[in-house]
Amino acid sequence: MSSSDPRSYDAPERLVVLDTAHLAGLISDAISNSRERRRSAQRFIADLLERRWLPLLSWHHLEELLQHRDEALVDARVRYLRELPRAAWVRPFDDRAGPGSILEVFRAEVAAAVALPGARPAQVRDLARQHVIVIGAGAEAIPEHFRDWRLLRPALAGQQANARSVAAISRWRAHDIEVRRPAASAAAYCSGV
Repeated sequence: MSSSDPRSYDAPERLVVLDTAHLAGLISDAISNSRERRRSAQRFIADLLERRWLPLLSWHHLEELLQHRDEALVDARVRYLRELPRAAWVRPFDDRAGPGSILEVFRAEVAAAVALPGARPAQVRDLARQHVIVIGAGAEAIPEHFRDWRLLRPALAGQQANARSVAAISRWRAHDIEVRRPAASAAAYCSGV
């Protein structure tokens, strides 16, 4: 592999944000009784990581994944995220809180803009990114106490009706990842192209 190949070890890691519905589908495939679906899900994550694309997790993902009626499925979702070998997540205000939310992103952007008065948006973005993204194993992103996610259920109950009204416009299906454009590969796959 050449140094320009995204699979080379010195290539920078890049981030990919999966829609929560697609992430839920990936997890369902990973725990499926179907060996083909399990292999497809394993291959998808392996392909992402091989190409140095890291799934980016946020509180929004976790909040939606925790709101399923099937408690065994939610347990499996938490376990799956904790078992990811490598991921990125939004740095939370409190490191024990799990992935952060858009509020942490805004906080970092405001702090960067204040630190660099007159900076161009790209400069603010680059400075904020240094403070907002964490990279590590899934168990670092999703702390151990999330195994007790049922304690959050009352707080999430108000969000559940809204979450059910929002759906992905396409179903999850694992797909080979194009080296340069995983988003295009995922879009083509989801549209059946």
